[in-house]
Amino acid sequence: VADLSRAGGGLGPHHRSHQTGRDVDLLFFVTDRSGRSVMLEEMRHFGEDGTTVDGGPPLRFDVRRTWVVVRALATTPGVELEHLFIFAPLRSMLLDHARAIGEPESLVAWAGELLSQPADSAPHDDHLHVRIRCPAGDLGCQDGGRVRVKKAREVIAGAITAQLAAHPIIGTPWLHGPHW
Repeated sequence: VADLSRAGGGLGPHHRSHQTGRDVDLLFFVTDRSGRSVMLEEMRHFGEDGTTVDGGPPLRFDVRRTWVVVRALATTPGVELEHLFIFAPLRSMLLDHARAIGEPESLVAWAGELLSQPADSAPHDDHLHVRIRCPAGDLGCQDGGRVRVKKAREVIAGAITAQLAAHPIIGTPWLHGPHW
């Protein structure tokens, strides 16, 4: 997990959103040149072919593990997503992978609706931006309203953890690292 909202809400550095406690930036899953998983400590920029373009150690966007997260977010009951912002070429890789592994077309179509590259901001080639809709029963939740960072973190982390805790592709060490 990278950026959330400021305590107390309101405008923060580097974001027009992240003001209501319903936005979170997730670092991508990546591999090194030999295919070994690497845990990112910072956002890295990826090009159209899914490799880093920012001059740091070369890394590759891990489509397989990132799809597991997208699938978990898109299918967890009780979590209503507004969107998942991501660089268009990485979106295509995710949807192609989902089709290649035989995911139901209805899920691929739903993920295709959620995943998009924003037209009015950075391309999101360095992270997955998650926006959840106001949770049911959270009467104070509204765009521009008071932040609910704890609630959003619990909802998003709970959704991912519930679906991925025992997943063989991700593995539990990722769920207990410093970012959780």
